[in-house]
Amino acid sequence: MTMAGGAYAATEPAREPALVTYTRTGGFAGFADTVTVDAAGVARTSSRPAEITLSAGELDGLRANLDRIWTWWSSPTGCDVADHIAYSISYGEKRARRCHVVPRDWQPAISQLDDLLVRVRAGQATRA
Repeated sequence: MTMAGGAYAATEPAREPALVTYTRTGGFAGFADTVTVDAAGVARTSSRPAEITLSAGELDGLRANLDRIWTWWSSPTGCDVADHIAYSISYGEKRARRCHVVPRDWQPAISQLDDLLVRVRAGQATRA
């Protein structure tokens, strides 16, 4: 791509669309963490410019955990608890936010997404 004056603009490679975006905010320290996993299984966080690629099994497991969620409505329950943690998931056209305690059907996906947050920040390779 050329620009006025003959300069070239650096372009970033196209990224796959997001499969899921997960955000965890709040707590005593007031943290705000986001991890996005794209359709190809590349996980990135908002807090560190690193990424890891999920194995095919991990990506399939994540999709299965997300597909098992049926409580796709937001609830303010628990948001009045001091230093609560809020969890938000966007998966396809579905979006929901919960505070303090997540529904049981969210727990496997939240556990996997929390693990991805830690692994991407640490730059850890995909697990077998």
